[in-house]
Amino acid sequence: MSGAATSDQEFIQEAMRVTTAAKERNLTLRVMGATAIKIHCPKSAAIHERLGRSLTDLDFVGPGEERNQLLEMLEAEGYLMDRDARYRMAVTGRCVLQKRGSPVHADLFFDELRWNHTLDLSNRLKLDFPTLTVSDLLMEKMQIVRISEKDIKDTIVILHEHPIADHDKDSVNGPYIAEVLAEDWGFYYTFTMNLSKVETFTQKYDQLSLEHKEDVTSKIARLRQIIEDKPKSLRWKLRARTGTSTKWYREVDEFT
Repeated sequence: MSGAATSDQEFIQEAMRVTTAAKERNLTLRVMGATAIKIHCPKSAAIHERLGRSLTDLDFVGPGEERNQLLEMLEAEGYLMDRDARYRMAVTGRCVLQKRGSPVHADLFFDELRWNHTLDLSNRLKLDFPTLTVSDLLMEKMQIVRISEKDIKDTIVILHEHPIADHDKDSVNGPYIAEVLAEDWGFYYTFTMNLSKVETFTQKYDQLSLEHKEDVTSKIARLRQIIEDKPKSLRWKLRARTGTSTKWYREVDEFT
């Protein structure tokens, strides 16, 4: 994987290789991010390609209690941290690793994704393999306040390939997402705001057929209804009164 630019298939193969190596050592490591979405959405590969979405890096998450073993395993598989990366890990809990002799780098998170909002993954890591569940991959994208077009494209592919259901088996688990958002108004606001953006971009893309557009927008409507119907916590209701007059998200600084 050195020399020429790394292809999407090479990223996918590398992600599979590393997570399998962890599994063989009885360690829990899951792929997240765009690479995970490409792994979980093989039927939509052509759509992803037409939308011009290509991979640039790897993202993994594992349990904090396995931190040392995972770092040792990754070092054995060729991934190294420099001094700055060790400092960043101490500050944020996120590791940035570079593969020896390769342009590939990987981000490693533990227990949670702490970005504009916090997504607790500690009890979700063993629900799927080699990636996070589809629901958590969607949550990962939808918690980004300044969501990029590449993340919107990833979300379109997730929604096109998977049904909205009440479980995590190759599906977007609507009740799970609604439960998380019912406890956190800020996350709810960002998520639903981004759903609207995804809907708008879906209609804009000429690369998508009318059937694809209708499929995605109908799933957005279904998911939105599940979210709105879920009773909200007292904390959610109190925070909703303040609304966006107070910052509802965490800024992502240079160490995050």
